[in-house]
Amino acid sequence: MASPAVQAGAVGSAGFGLHLGSSAACVAFTKDGRVDVVANDLGDRTTPCFVAFTEHDMAVGFAAKQGYVRNTKNTIYHVKQLLGKPFQDETTKQFMNKKQVQVVNRKEDVAFEVDFKGKVTVFSVSEILEILFKKLLEIGQSKAGKGCFDAVLAVPVSFTTDQENLLRQIATKVGFQVLRIIHEPAAAALAYDVQQDESCISGYVLVFRLGGVSCDVTLIKLCGGIYSIVAGVSDYSLGGDNFTEVLLQHLQGEFKRQCRHDISDNSRSIAKLQRGAEMCKHALSTVNNSHCSVESLYDGMDFSTSVSRARFESLCTSLKNRCVAKIEEVLSNADLQKSDIEKVILCGGGSKVPLVQKMVSETFPNAKLLNHIPPDEVIAIGAAKETSILKAFKNKLIPESEHQNKVKILSQAIAVKVRENRDKTTYKDFQTVFSKSTPIPSHQKFVFSASSQESAFFLDVLELDDCPERDEGDENSDKLLASVVMKNIAQEAPISTSFILTRDKFLEVVCQEETTNKKLTVQIPVR
Repeated sequence: MASPAVQAGAVGSAGFGLHLGSSAACVAFTKDGRVDVVANDLGDRTTPCFVAFTEHDMAVGFAAKQGYVRNTKNTIYHVKQLLGKPFQDETTKQFMNKKQVQVVNRKEDVAFEVDFKGKVTVFSVSEILEILFKKLLEIGQSKAGKGCFDAVLAVPVSFTTDQENLLRQIATKVGFQVLRIIHEPAAAALAYDVQQDESCISGYVLVFRLGGVSCDVTLIKLCGGIYSIVAGVSDYSLGGDNFTEVLLQHLQGEFKRQCRHDISDNSRSIAKLQRGAEMCKHALSTVNNSHCSVESLYDGMDFSTSVSRARFESLCTSLKNRCVAKIEEVLSNADLQKSDIEKVILCGGGSKVPLVQKMVSETFPNAKLLNHIPPDEVIAIGAAKETSILKAFKNKLIPESEHQNKVKILSQAIAVKVRENRDKTTYKDFQTVFSKSTPIPSHQKFVFSASSQESAFFLDVLELDDCPERDEGDENSDKLLASVVMKNIAQEAPISTSFILTRDKFLEVVCQEETTNKKLTVQIPVR
């Protein structure tokens, strides 16, 4: 079922969000502030990252994946992880051990040797990715027609600058105009508009991505609408394919029990059963029992069995525990507790497994779980939202540069105390206005009440000591920046108070009595 269109952050002309993963790709389209995923020619909202070569033609996407059993040595997939890697890299060796396609050394770069139209042909990693991006462009053209399309591309946090540049070049070559490259966790947060309407509140969100061949757990600090990645771990030995593999081994054992034959050395039979296991896994994400049926699995013998969700989940217990361990590792690296996490975002096709969703919910019982956007679409949607924002402000964009794009931040938190009288003995209110590391410029607004004892409003502006051992209410641990006094107003009158952090690191405090509109403005230097 197609998910509803998502409201983007700003109104702009048409553009795209692109996410090309190791296992599947997704294209999201944005126009006039709306974002939706574009379906391919089969009506699917994601496209397998498979490329296959035959004597007659080349297949991309579902057709290539569907024909894998009959064409294993000429089908290429999971290539994104090889981008920019030398032939002698450990990633290349692991790829060669798992795949049937012939991997060759072409000037120390990774390449694939296949039979194509009756000839032995060699394709580089970049050439295979170019074929996949052409497919994404074709999907995009079905929505927006011909032309060169503005797009934002989402990449893993682990990607190097060289890998990002290579991917940008490939996407540009096929016809995309890449406005910006953003990290996948940031795109996921953007898809849910995390903190886009809470500009001065800080907190933490955890992004859990379970893709086909990898698991990424990323911790993002939120402050002033800025996403800062503070910790992250990636495991390229843990992914959705591992859950399929566990089910495959179970089905393999069932066939041996039923038919008294071991198919572990028959690559064609294993490939057929693996496809059945994957279909069964997908079905168990929505139903409690699934039937797996494979015709002529081995030596003319058919195979048929049923698997319950409970059985599947029991088989995957060790995988679930590995996922939990990754989450705990990230929290430990950031020196945070589970209770510090306010929101958790699920992304990646593997996150559709109910066991994974349940695991995350139980790990963070007090956090808000964000998973109503399909996990395999969320990154592309977030990238499209970024495209919408960039195009809406295209004439005001700052060029991407490590130095030009540095953001000033507040070195210490700022708070205020509202006093009842001028002798600083009784405080009626305490409010943190800006947390430490708030981006500058920034703005906050609160409504306080004047003194109930005098015809005045007394406000102390403090710079908070961030020492973890500070005692709440300990006046000696904080630095008084200024005392603001607004005189000749009604007792307990409502005072609208704005706090504006300027680019030159001044705090402008504007106090306005709401009944008479009497106003007082002061400027205070801050660090």
